[in-house]
Amino acid sequence: MKFVKRLAALLLLGLGAPALLQATTLIKMSMEQMAESATDIVVGTVSSVRSVWVNRTLMTLTTVVVSESLKGSGATELTVVTPGGIDANRAVPVAILYPGAPMMSPSEEVVLFLTSDDSPVANALTVVGYSQGKFSVVRDGADFTLAQGTTPDLQLPLVALKDRVRDVVGKEGGDKHE
Repeated sequence: MKFVKRLAALLLLGLGAPALLQATTLIKMSMEQMAESATDIVVGTVSSVRSVWVNRTLMTLTTVVVSESLKGSGATELTVVTPGGIDANRAVPVAILYPGAPMMSPSEEVVLFLTSDDSPVANALTVVGYSQGKFSVVRDGADFTLAQGTTPDLQLPLVALKDRVRDVVGKEGGDKHE
């Protein structure tokens, strides 16, 4: 009888394993692909970060004050939703991290490639290409400002990043941006 119970438990575990073994596959995107896919591309500063439960999934809502809109609605403030977060208000605090998900901190200056597609939160945007669509702006104290992405090939002067985005956006919209 013990053998049958163990076999049944193993079968149930085996049937549930695929759900537990979900993985994220990140498809490498070029700057041009991200710019074409984005509904909004902004330069801004993170003003707040907070975690919320959406259905049964922990998500992070980041508010970004936009200083420059390179593509999109021209909103002065946006909400960006990313998977994972920290819920420290529970009896047992919970933290969920998704490999490759972009993370942002209050006061961080960022360039974000955003889309309204597939957002699990109303009126919020998601980052195109997961962490690929988030650049940290790093200033050296003088004139040079670097847009630092997730890989060495995605690290370039902020001016160069803006020029590449404007080039793609200009091609999408014809001559209206020139």
